[in-house]
Amino acid sequence: MIVIREFDPGDLTKLELQPMQAAEASAGSLYENGPAWTVSDGDGRILACMGFLIAGPSYRIAWALLALGKRNAMVAITRTIRRLLDGAGWARVEMLTRADFAEAADWAELLGFKLESVKRCALPDGGDVLVWARIGQGDG
Repeated sequence: MIVIREFDPGDLTKLELQPMQAAEASAGSLYENGPAWTVSDGDGRILACMGFLIAGPSYRIAWALLALGKRNAMVAITRTIRRLLDGAGWARVEMLTRADFAEAADWAELLGFKLESVKRCALPDGGDVLVWARIGQGDG
């Protein structure tokens, strides 16, 4: 059973992050500017924390921090996020992923995002970032 509830910042301390996301979790307060949720399993294990930063009236930036070993929940998480995105009415939702993290790129595509560009040397370690966008039927 998957449980999705409103995000609590303390959830981040309980999230066993994938190594590729450890730096992002400490990069700042993702959750302070927009709606966010926590996903857990039936035993209360935190599987993911995710949300949308408000970048404009109909423009959002998606973020997600995912736990190790959450494979069994990914189908349910992906379906839930797609339903939310499909019904949101936002003109643009953007998502950034590490260029060297193929699983994140695969997930972006499953969520309906299209690759727009590459930001070279955009990460503190000199790594590249892929810019993904999902263009919808918003009012902006």
